[in-house]
Amino acid sequence: MDLLRKLPPFSRPKMLPHNRNEKSSASVLIALCQERDTNEVSLLYTRRSRHLRSHSLQISFPGGKRDETDESYVDCALRETEEEIGLPRERIHIWGEANPIILPRTAAIVPVVGVVPDFHVSELKLNLDEVEEAFSIPINTLISPAVARHTQFRSGYSNPVFVVDELRIWGVTGYLTYFFLRCLLSNAMPQTLKTNIKYIRPYKLPPKLPHHHVEVRE
Repeated sequence: MDLLRKLPPFSRPKMLPHNRNEKSSASVLIALCQERDTNEVSLLYTRRSRHLRSHSLQISFPGGKRDETDESYVDCALRETEEEIGLPRERIHIWGEANPIILPRTAAIVPVVGVVPDFHVSELKLNLDEVEEAFSIPINTLISPAVARHTQFRSGYSNPVFVVDELRIWGVTGYLTYFFLRCLLSNAMPQTLKTNIKYIRPYKLPPKLPHHHVEVRE
């Protein structure tokens, strides 16, 4: 958790405008699940409902914006997790929370880390208004070179992506997954997690040449 709290701030490209969503705050649960059948350790994800107005069908961690009734970011993450996938807060052993992560065009996010022992996805009760599906992915799969990708945004920054079969973990969730695994496996970091996210100058297309109309006479 100490390493997660010491993450460097996101280097915001100068050309990227601020967004009103950045004024709010949220928390997500990064759940380390001890799988009942295999004893593997996995991370728990959800796919957002197709009925949501924003980011529908995208993969995310359980969580959401902090309400006035939430006593803390931990309380927010636990409440949202129970509302979305029916996992009782009593099942989650909290390790702690990181400092807020400020990313472009989204709320400030506080990652809350917890452990779910003896986990099986069948115990979840999904709120289909918010969640399309829930699933866990073994950490050994996420650190495999075969699943490592990246996205290059027009504003100039790149972002890690994890592609596992038909599942594509990118955006904020890819960013959080990447840095969490780097912190968790700092003593034996796989090659796929050694590359720092760098700002890359946006590629500019050359100017179009003027079009000359040629009239052909018979």
